[in-house]
Parts: sequence; C-alpha cells; structure tokens
Amino acid sequence: MAIAIALSMMGAGCGAAPGEEETTPVASSALRPLEIARPEAQLRAIEGEQAIFDIRVIVTNPNEAEVVLRRATGELVLDGNRVASLEIEGEEPLEADSERAFVFDVSVPVAMLATVRADQYVARGTLYADGGTGDGALQTPFELTGDVPALTAQ
Repeated sequence: MAIAIALSMMGAGCGAAPGEEETTPVASSALRPLEIARPEAQLRAIEGEQAIFDIRVIVTNPNEAEVVLRRATGELVLDGNRVASLEIEGEEPLEADSERAFVFDVSVPVAMLATVRADQYVARGTLYADGGTGDGALQTPFELTGDVPALTAQ
C-alpha cells in the first residue's frame, strides 16, 4: 500500500523584494524554536483506493530574524498504528515575527482507514530550519493531534 506525503504553502511569499538586499545569516544557536499549532484535517478527495487528507498547521517564527524551513521528518499515527512516514524537503523562508499556514497532503489507503477505525490522528516529528546558514540546525519537535475526517467528500 502506497502512502504519499507532500507539503504545500499558503499565503504570501517571503524573501527580499526587488531592490532589497538579502539578510545576513543568523546562527541557529541564537534562534528560538518555531511554534507549530492549530492542526486541522480535512478530506480533500478520494481517488480510487486512496483517501487524500490535508492537515493544515500554523507555523510561527517568534524570532527577530527570518528563518528558512529546510525539511520535516516524522510519522502519522492512527489508533497507535504508524500509517505513514513524513519526509519533506524544501527551502521556504518565514519572515521575522510572522506566521504562515502550511498543509501536509497525506494519502492513505481507504482500506487501512476502514481497518484502523481511528477517531484521532497524531502527527509527530521534527521541523528543521535555520537563519539562512543552510545547516537546518534549528530543530523544532512537534506532536499534533486532531480528529480524523469522515470518509465522505465535503
């Protein structure tokens, strides 16, 4: 059974505007961890044997410097059963003192959801970012819990 995870961004783009200079990198040791909150899952579609869910979260940068999100790793758990690995790579800037919506697209076999019959999901892992150094050394662990959406399209 194939399980796919992807990440997409919502909201305005970040980074230097035309005519502005890029900021100086900041050592990850000088940065506070990011905050990840307000998980919300919705069934986006059922495509053949796969149920595709969007898990929307808000990532807040409490620092006075821009950070760059590098990757996220983790797992999706239903009723104590690990049903998917989270492996996301990318390079997404997050402005100083700002928040941004991120969406994990999760594809899970419908048969697995029917077997597990979970009411709650847990997504846990680590978000890796940095202050422009490229090392991803700012690690923010996360554990998000939410309701599993019904298997009927909305």
